[in-house]
Order: sequence, then C-alpha cells, then structure tokens
Amino acid sequence: MRKPKKVREFDFRAQRDEPTSSSAAKKLRDRREADAAMTATKGLDHMAQKNRHPVIDWNRMTDRQRQMKARAENLTAQIAVDQHREHDRANKALFASLESVLAQLAGTPKAVEFFRLFSETATLANAKRIANHPDCPSVVRDEIAQRIEKTAATRGNEGVARAALGKSDHAGED
Repeated sequence: MRKPKKVREFDFRAQRDEPTSSSAAKKLRDRREADAAMTATKGLDHMAQKNRHPVIDWNRMTDRQRQMKARAENLTAQIAVDQHREHDRANKALFASLESVLAQLAGTPKAVEFFRLFSETATLANAKRIANHPDCPSVVRDEIAQRIEKTAATRGNEGVARAALGKSDHAGED
C-alpha cells in the first residue's frame, strides 16, 4: 500500500518578510551575491582601504620570520639552478648527436627542411653561419642569401649578401 503524498502547505510568513529557514537563507545568499558583485566592480580599490593590513607586513617581521623567508628564497633559487642545469644537459645531449643526424640526413629532402627551419628561426648573423655550414644544401643557402639581400635593401646596402656568404657579385665567377 502506498503512502499518500504530503501536500506542501503554503508559508504565509514568507510573504510578510518574516524570517523562515528558506527565506532567510535566500536573503543571505542574495546579499552575498550583491557583495561579490560590488567587490568585483571595485577591483583593486577594495584592497587599498585605509584600515586594511597587508597580507605580509615585511617591515614587521621577526628574526625567525626573516630566516624563514631567506630559506624559502634559497630553495627557490636552488630549484631554478637545478632546472637550468637539466635544460643545459638536454641541449648538450641534442648537440652531441647533431653531427650524426646531419650525416644521416645528407642529400635528402629532410636535410633541406632541417636547415630551412634552423635558418628561418635564426637571427641574420646566425643564418649566415648556417649557410656557411658544409652540409647546408645550396637551396637553403640561396634562401638565406635572398633574406640577407632583402634586409640589406631595406637598410640600403645592396650587394652585401653574396659577399657575406663568400660569393661574388658577378654571376660568371662562381
């Protein structure tokens, strides 16, 4: 046999603004939402009130607190040094295998892409050095020369690109 459903009675106190458990909670929630909206519109002005103390008052630290701060700074610095060492080790590992990778790529389309990517992201001075590498394909050398000529043209130094790559300005002298 089923239990009859309870019929919810209408609460007349809620209409008269008398606090009931549900209406009081709703008003409190509405007040909080209004306060949150007001704080969001104030932004940093809310934090710059006269009687508000900073989270950490650096001028009122005890000796023990200063020591704790110094330890934290030393730990942070040590983490940065460790991460830098690991990064350097990874770069050295890549560089150690670079020559063998270049030897495997020699004469393939991948070698052209390899040198092209390096030369496109390199500075102009480093691009010139990349073009002078013995394994650099001539297609990439020409692209680098065009890049140098384009840069020289904007600066007013035409004819510098070929000389920078060890080539003459005259076509018949190659």
